[in-house]
Amino acid sequence: MKILQIDDSVEICGLYSDMFTCDSHIFTAVHDGKEGLSLVIKNDYDLILLDMCMPKYGGMNFLRDLKNQRPSELKKIVVTSVLEFNENQVKDLMKFGVHSVEKKPSDIQQLERMQKDMWLRWIRFWNYFFGKDENQNISRLDSQKFGGSSKLN
Repeated sequence: MKILQIDDSVEICGLYSDMFTCDSHIFTAVHDGKEGLSLVIKNDYDLILLDMCMPKYGGMNFLRDLKNQRPSELKKIVVTSVLEFNENQVKDLMKFGVHSVEKKPSDIQQLERMQKDMWLRWIRFWNYFFGKDENQNISRLDSQKFGGSSKLN
């Protein structure tokens, strides 16, 4: 999976980088929203992790500009933030076109749970477009990667 993280926190980017590169993903982190926008315009990513609270050029600026320049990429964005979004804010972001809104993990265990959830979402997305047996894929994912079992909701 090719992943881009746009976040001004070097520490958070390091946490994500350790997790995703350990699992053989192609992971890139940038600490500036404009640089992130430039990368998204030029490249294809499977997942874009976007921090909403960045100095100078924040997440909403990024989303507005991306919607104008390459709107198809909005559905690949997982908004991450230390802020607590209320229900209306989450609905507005989802209407804008982002994939989901997640609270930024504060430790490695929380990041692992978030990664498993993203893998499950990715399998659902893949199966929707390519018609694979998602229960078989999820079982294989659980046994190989997470040592457990998950059921789809």
